[in-house]
Amino acid sequence: MAGEDIVAVARLNATEFFGSLRKMNSEINSNTREWKAQFSALSRSGDWVGAYKAKVEGLNKVYQTQQEKIKSLRSQMDAIGKPKTEKDVAELKNLGNQLKTAESQVKLFDVQIKNSNLALKKAETGIHELANEHKILSQITKSNSEVFEKQGLQYTANREKALGLIAETRNLNKQYQAQDQILGSLKSAYNAYSDEQKQSDTYAKQLARDIKAQETVMTQTASAIKNNQTEYSSLGKNITNVGQVTTLTADHIKNMGGKLVTSGQSLQQFGFFSQTASAGLLSMFKQGMEGSAKLDQSLRETYNMLDKKPAGGMNSFL
Repeated sequence: MAGEDIVAVARLNATEFFGSLRKMNSEINSNTREWKAQFSALSRSGDWVGAYKAKVEGLNKVYQTQQEKIKSLRSQMDAIGKPKTEKDVAELKNLGNQLKTAESQVKLFDVQIKNSNLALKKAETGIHELANEHKILSQITKSNSEVFEKQGLQYTANREKALGLIAETRNLNKQYQAQDQILGSLKSAYNAYSDEQKQSDTYAKQLARDIKAQETVMTQTASAIKNNQTEYSSLGKNITNVGQVTTLTADHIKNMGGKLVTSGQSLQQFGFFSQTASAGLLSMFKQGMEGSAKLDQSLRETYNMLDKKPAGGMNSFL
């Protein structure tokens, strides 16, 4: 009778064990669905910092549960010990396969957590919002200039493009600074590895690739800034005010702050900080894109005056 009791207890323990595993698997799936739903909702609303915080928190919960699962599997295998029957052999094999899968999954979760923490640091720089803002600025500039061109006001259209370049370049300067912070985070994570690990560790190699990719992004941003400078100067040559050619050259951009450094080369940062440009841009946003984002009355009168009378040309706006 005692032998039957031992068998019954062993079966009960096995039932409890596999029931515990199912509970942990269910918890992992539930937490995964929860953080994914939060990430999706927050990212769609533009809250990238909140989105990645939710992802990191969710992944940490999943990681901890997975670690508990691994510990439980190992304990069960230790309890069986050296197999004495074919049933023991089969059970150990089953547990061993589950343990191998669980250990592979926990490694994936670990990588996801590391990547998500870096993504959170990236979001905290405001880079996502800046990229979206740049897209909007470009659309506004295009819409406004096209309306003035259709009205035959080429001078005003050119000036509108110039004002747009001012705002876009200031945005790109901020993007470059944010990208530099992101690069610093990547390098910091990479330098946490030893020289030997940098050659062998899979994640360290991924970081090395990410660093190169980020440097490429920064080079592209710096190139976009330089292109804006060239286009801005070119527009100046085409802005004519009653026979007077107003040239927008280094006289108007040489005082802009700082240098952007990328790939060992320095690029002059030309921020275009113009109060008039800022006022015009603010008005555009408030009025919306309808009808070329109609300007407020005072700025409209200034535009008309510059189109019809000598009034200092573009110098009035810089």
